Parts: sequence; structure tokens; C-alpha cells
Amino acid sequence: NNNNNNNKDNNNNNRASEATETLSKPVYSHSRSESIPKSRGWFIWSKKNNKKGIQNIYFGVPIENCPSKSGIPIVFTVMVDYFCSSSSIPLTEGIFRIPGVSVDVQKLRDLVNQAGSSLTSIQCENPHNVAGLFKLWLRELLEPLIPFSFYDSFIAAQRSKNDQQIQDLLLQLPALNHRVLTVLIQFLYFVSSNSSINKMTAHNLAIVFCPDVLRAKEEELTAVMRDMPFAIQLLSSLISNFEHFFPNATIFQLAT
Repeated sequence: NNNNNNNKDNNNNNRASEATETLSKPVYSHSRSESIPKSRGWFIWSKKNNKKGIQNIYFGVPIENCPSKSGIPIVFTVMVDYFCSSSSIPLTEGIFRIPGVSVDVQKLRDLVNQAGSSLTSIQCENPHNVAGLFKLWLRELLEPLIPFSFYDSFIAAQRSKNDQQIQDLLLQLPALNHRVLTVLIQFLYFVSSNSSINKMTAHNLAIVFCPDVLRAKEEELTAVMRDMPFAIQLLSSLISNFEHFFPNATIFQLAT
């Protein structure tokens, strides 16, 4: 039993170290050497301007197919970078709850797909548009961040309030999913820590993100209504107790 516990601790530390190593790199800081124009509140800055037809490079594809850097999909890194690049953006009231302008969110989606692996940053006057893009990317993954095969186990663990089982399940996630989930929950923990200003508590964020992160493959209405409270409780608990479920991960710092 002691050996099993030690192995679990080592796996937990290794996974946390991977996320920490990724976050320790300067992927959440903006440094631009040229003036970047803005247009209607949205703009994608990329190393090249692709004039060819737009393909789904990031949206509606398996997460492992997304162009990545340092083990994290580039589009995800760039969006988190955007939110952490200014002290005011994470403090925006209703961030992630208030919808963006659908037309502009769609244009952002197209431009991100167009930029592909050359995507380096997003500049946007309306943070709700980028928040809408952020949720859209998660929602349109071919499988949610917590894969379908884990859904019943996570719901059962939350139903029984078994934190140890939840931790074990987190460690069983595919490595890429675990890394991205770690950064996501870490970021939402950071957002919720400013809830006195942005009004987005861990519970409110869980309500918003739960359908995009944890859902059943067959979404039958009765089952959805039965499971949704537990799914929201689970995500809210992961956010509120981030340091417990994801030990050794770095806490977000705002860019200065």
C-alpha cells in the first residue's frame, strides 16, 4: 500500500511539474516590436497572412491535432495570454458569462484557423469576444477536455464526494488533456480570486464552463438534468481547491 501511495504521489508530482514547466516559459507575456492595427474590436496577429481557404485547424478537431507549442495547443496559450496581458481584463464584470458579439466571435474563429501554427497573439478591444472564442474552442473539441469515457466515473466520484477518487481520475486522463485542464483550472482559479470585482465566483465559472469541459457522449435530457448538479459541483470544487487537486502548479501572475 505504501508503494502504491508513493507511486500516486510521484505521478501527481510529475504531471504537476509538466504543467509548471510549461507555465514557467514566457508564453503569457506580450512583447511586440511593431504597431498592430485594430479593426472593429478584433484582430489576430500572425507571422504570415494566409490568403488561402479557411480550414478547421483548431476548431472541431481532436485536441491532439491542434498545432501546439511546449505541449499546449497554441490557440489555448494565446487566449490565456490575452486574458493575463492586462490587469483590467480578468477584472471585467461578467467575464465568460456575458456573451461576445457573435459575428465578431465567428470572425475571430476564422482568423485563428487561418493563422494556424503561425498564430502568436490576439489583440481585441472587447474581452467578451475573446471569452466567447475561448468557450467556443473548448465546446467544439471533437471530445471534451475530460473525455467521454471518464464522464460516468467523475460524476460517480463527485456524487460520493470522494476527493481521492477524483484525484486518481485526474491522473488517468491523457497527458495532453491533463496539461490543458491544469492550465484551465489554474486560470479559472485566478479569475475567481477576483470575484469581488468581476462577479465570477468558482460556482459561476463552473456553471459557464461545465457543458464545454465535462459532458456525456449521449446527452439525453433526463440524464443531463440528473447529472448536471454534480458536474457543476465537481468543476466548482476543482477551481476552488485548485492547489489541492493540482499540487505544485504555478499560480497565475498578471503581466506588468
